[in-house]
Amino acid sequence: MAPLRRRRSCFFDDGPRTEIREGDLADMRRKYAIHPSVGMRSPSEFERAPDGGANEIAIYEAYLEAVFRGVIPSLIGEVSSFFGFSFSQLTPLTWRTLMVIQVLGELHGFSIGVHEILYSYCFAPLVNKAGFYHL
Repeated sequence: MAPLRRRRSCFFDDGPRTEIREGDLADMRRKYAIHPSVGMRSPSEFERAPDGGANEIAIYEAYLEAVFRGVIPSLIGEVSSFFGFSFSQLTPLTWRTLMVIQVLGELHGFSIGVHEILYSYCFAPLVNKAGFYHL
């Protein structure tokens, strides 16, 4: 059995830091056909996804590889705006649940907003991942 990794600080180590730097952004823009009007920046050395500014969203390269191109479903946008957190702070299961609710609402011809979601669900922070939320 391998020995446990020793922690060098008292802070929680939540994995490796990003390896994307400013020079890599042009390559990513070309590789994923990101329009020049979309502003992009690489994170600082100690910055994490929830640390972004109010008008920023963090997109992981895995999302781009899965053909995500920035179309945020309106219900997810409304919920994120209502609570004041970034889209990327929602767990994948929360995204999936909200998208299903929105699609079913559109299919059956009724409008679903934040208040309808809060009637049945509540948003809670993840216990093991600060800055992320789930239903």
